Formats: sequence, C-alpha cells, structure tokens
Amino acid sequence: MRKIFDLIGQIFGKLTVLKRNGHQGKETQWLCLCDCGKETNVKTSNLRSGHTKSCGCLKIEKIKLYHISQGHTWTKKEDKFLIDNHKIYGPIQCARLLNKSKDSVKHRCKGLGLCQSRAWSKQDIDILKEFYPEKGSNWCANKLKKSVYRIRSKVNRLGLHTKYRDGKLPTEIISRINETTALANCSKHGICEHETNKKCNSLRCRLCRRIYYTKRNNLEETKTKMRIWQKKKYATPLGKYQIRLRVRLHALSNNNLSFSKDLPYNSKQLCDHIENIRQNQNNCCPICSISYEINPFDIDHIVPTHIAKTREELLKLFDLENLSLLCWHCNRNVKRGRLDIKYNYGF
Repeated sequence: MRKIFDLIGQIFGKLTVLKRNGHQGKETQWLCLCDCGKETNVKTSNLRSGHTKSCGCLKIEKIKLYHISQGHTWTKKEDKFLIDNHKIYGPIQCARLLNKSKDSVKHRCKGLGLCQSRAWSKQDIDILKEFYPEKGSNWCANKLKKSVYRIRSKVNRLGLHTKYRDGKLPTEIISRINETTALANCSKHGICEHETNKKCNSLRCRLCRRIYYTKRNNLEETKTKMRIWQKKKYATPLGKYQIRLRVRLHALSNNNLSFSKDLPYNSKQLCDHIENIRQNQNNCCPICSISYEINPFDIDHIVPTHIAKTREELLKLFDLENLSLLCWHCNRNVKRGRLDIKYNYGF
C-alpha cells in the first residue's frame, strides 16, 4: 500500500495547502493558495520535491529581475526622453545617448506610437527656405521636429546654403561655363571660376582651393623633413638612449615628467655614461655573459622603479648612478625587480 500524506496547512514556497482535490493519474492533487491570491492544483510529488513553489508568479518575477540586470527594461525618464527627442535626433542617435541598441529603441518607439513622418509638406519646405540660411540645421530640426540628418539631406536637394562665419551670404552663380565650372562672386577674390556639380549644390573657388593645397603641401614637406631628421637622430646611440629613458619615464609618471626638464643631465651625458659602462662590461651582460650583439641590451635600474612611491623618489631612481646595462632576457626574466642579485655594474 502506498503511503498517504496529509499536507493540509503546510507551506511550500509561496503555496499553502488548503484541501485535497481529487487525483491526477495515481497521484493526489492538492488545492493550494498562492501569496499573490490565486488558487492552483498541484500534485504531491511536485510539492514535496520543490518543483513547484508558486502559481507561476515567481517565474515572472525572476524574468523581470533578469531584464532589469541586463538593461532591457525602460524607465519613465527614458520614455520621456524618447517622446521629446526621437524626432530631433532619430533612433540611431537616441540609442547612443541612452546606451541601448538600435533595435530596442526602434521597438520601443513602435510600442509608444512614435513613428517619424517621412513626408515633407509645403509649409516645411517654405520654413527651410526662409530660415535655414540664417539659423542653420539645428534650429530647423527643433522647429520642424525632424532629425538633423533628414534636414541636411533635404537642404542638399534644394540647393540651400548657410551664411559664412563673417556674416556674408554664400556665393551666387553669375553664369555657367560647363557642367563642372561656373563664374561666381567669391568673398575674397571677387568674380572668378568656381567648381560645381550638375545641381549646383556646392561652389568652391579655385583660387581659394589652390592656396589651401599649397599650404597643405608645405605642411606635408615639413612633416617629412622632421621624420627624416628624427630617423637620423634615433639611429645614433645618443638618440636611442634618450628615447628609451624618455618612454620609461613617461610610462611611470603618466606623462607628468619630461626628460629634458626634470632630469639633471642631458642626452650627451647619458650617452657618455652608458658607453663607459659598455666598455667596462666588455660589451657583455654581467649575469649571463652573452654579448650585446647577440642579445640587445636594456637600460637597467639597479634599484628597481616599482619601489618609488612619490615623484622625488622616482627622479632619484633615474640618476646616472642608478643606471646600468643588462641584456633584455636577464633584465625582463631573471632580475624582474629583485634586489638580491648582485653583479658587476660597470662603474
């Protein structure tokens, strides 16, 4: 005989057993009252094993908590931001400002009934023609409640232009020569040739462009000269030693210390000091005695830099007396900031 359990009055999770309510197959069913106020029928095995703990409301609460933790839910402030600004910024910009995906913003806009009107009325176009040259795209976007991208694309189709920074009106076409050139009045050079397209959306003065490109070419020439000079300088030992210490100093001080201003020696004194160490070490690592031609050397700090806690302590560790040479393998793998290793510093 199967044992019959009396579960009336017992509590399982959110369920309290009220009475026995028939059978489901060979098992008995129990009428249970949930904390939310609903009544359900549950089998004996499900109650005693802990399989069912509520009428289904517990699962909904867990799903809500998961969505809140993952950021899928929408607050009242975010909904208000969408209602006020979805026509101005559009869904893509709203997604960036709210740190959400584009699909979730578009889905939420559909749920709130915020669909952008794609049609342009005659009144909208008249407002653009009247106010865009003086007030720009942002003012028109706020006035017409459309995104800035839509207004700029429409303005390009209509061939409208804003005023220049000096307050003068944009260049006006006097006569057209070809499909790509036209005579227009430039604010700097007067009446001269301008580059255009078929729709005359853009006008560019050829004299202004020539001056711009000559300045840009001169800048590029100076940059190339500086790069060639830097390569020649950094190929010498004087430049190599200076760069290695400068990079290390910037990394440890978060770009707050400089080689030329804060250190008490210049690059020539550093070069002479390191060359003397190389001669005293016979161009070999003092720990593994491998030549620096086989394993390149690193500038080693005898007292490691990780001990420094203040700016003054860090500058003391960059003195010439604390600098020595090791091969890169010994400096990065064998020593690694250890103070117990003693070797010939080469002084």
